[in-house]
Amino acid sequence: MGSDTAPMRPAGNTTGYAILELVAGILGIAEDAVISVDETYRITMFNQGGERVFGYSSQEVLGQPLDLVLPEYFWETHRLHVAEVGESEDGSTNVGERQETYGRRKDRSEFPAEVSISDLDLGEEKIFTVMVRDVTERKRADEALRSSEARFAGILSLAEDAVISVDEAHRITTFNQGAEGIFGYASHEAIGQPLDLLLPERFSEIHSSHIVVFGESGDVSRKIGERREVCGRRKDGSEFPGEASISKFEQGGEKIFTVMLRDISLRKQADNEIRSLNSTLKRHADHLATANRELEAFSYSVSHDLRAPLRHIHGFADLLQKHSATSLDEIGRHYVKTISDSAKQMGRLIDDLLTFSHMSRSDVRTTAVNLSHLAREVIQELEEGTGRQNIVWQLDPLPDVEGDAAMLRLVWVNLLSNAVKYTGTRSEARIEIGSKAHQEEIVFFVRDNGVGFDMQYADKLFGVFQRLHRSDEFEGTGIGLANVQRIIHRHGGRTWGEGVVDGGATFYFTLPRTKGETTK
Repeated sequence: MGSDTAPMRPAGNTTGYAILELVAGILGIAEDAVISVDETYRITMFNQGGERVFGYSSQEVLGQPLDLVLPEYFWETHRLHVAEVGESEDGSTNVGERQETYGRRKDRSEFPAEVSISDLDLGEEKIFTVMVRDVTERKRADEALRSSEARFAGILSLAEDAVISVDEAHRITTFNQGAEGIFGYASHEAIGQPLDLLLPERFSEIHSSHIVVFGESGDVSRKIGERREVCGRRKDGSEFPGEASISKFEQGGEKIFTVMLRDISLRKQADNEIRSLNSTLKRHADHLATANRELEAFSYSVSHDLRAPLRHIHGFADLLQKHSATSLDEIGRHYVKTISDSAKQMGRLIDDLLTFSHMSRSDVRTTAVNLSHLAREVIQELEEGTGRQNIVWQLDPLPDVEGDAAMLRLVWVNLLSNAVKYTGTRSEARIEIGSKAHQEEIVFFVRDNGVGFDMQYADKLFGVFQRLHRSDEFEGTGIGLANVQRIIHRHGGRTWGEGVVDGGATFYFTLPRTKGETTK
């Protein structure tokens, strides 16, 4: 582009034009566009700023009408404005007075601009000088700021927490919807009021001094986000616990403090309830510990104090039978045998009861457990112990689990020995062991073709000392299934049974699935 900024000089007032040329030299390097026009609105000067702003070289516009750099819808407005400046008594009073308008570049694109107009009387002719500033970036920044402020205001208005701003005099300048909901005041009731409006009187001075200290602190960032417990006062005079953080910024040389406050009444209530529950749980735990100690004492008593008389009963019954076998008739020998058998049964009951008690107190030592291997071990022991040859065993591959191997072995002992016992009347006993994997657990089962049971009594299966058959039909103490249930519950599983009278029974238990389980 060219850089010809000197005004076109017609014949006439040479002194005036000399002054104009001097001014043009100064304005030629100005960042703003500086354009001079004569009384016919034709351009007589076009500085480098004009070239940058409008995209024309000075040679292209000198002598052209001012309309060249204006959108058509502004032509008439600009002429009237220039005429008003020319008719004023002192056109120079308009220097510096800026008005918003639009300019048009060489590529026909339009842009927002600020203009000021002044005139210079050269005797027979007036020269008008227009200073044009492209405010596109400023407009864009202003719009972005307005948009940001609108979004911020929208966020603050919808926030559930109270957002309250105060000036240096501690008077409220911002009061959002969250604050209205928490304090009960409408925003117009709170704005302009001192912050003390929202505080119990006993805390007013403390909060005011805190804001003063915070305002004088040089380390503002350390305080941002730091939350403190405070006490607020609602419009109805009621007080509530709150959690507040404070920040500050400067606006127009004045400090603005913003408080974000959350009503924590429900949380405090929940905390109090939790503390109360914890206290109750502690009392229950203490009572349970006492009960466990008493149970330990009872177990010791059962183990030692009751066994001695049982041994005496059993021992003297045997001695009586040997000593007086020839002198006792059949009824007498039956009585002695009944005493001996009852003592043995009571001994088994004591042993099983101690085992059941031990299951609730011993720790679960979790390892990887091969249930197929455990089941095969128990089957072998039962075959050797009973000597029965009429049992058909079907052991499907079972997945490995995580659990206490000793306890889970006891589960197989109880379930499989029950299956052997209740198939004792069958010419051929069939006992099946299998499993089925589900999404979160594995279901294991033991199925037999024994005497079964009536399902209306299924809820009694796992109770202590609960039996669905007479002891003269099948021996036992009624604690085995209770032990199974306790062990499985301690492993996070479930137990249940299904049966049909004289049609067999199936007992189920579940264990949680483990990652990477395999079947064997």
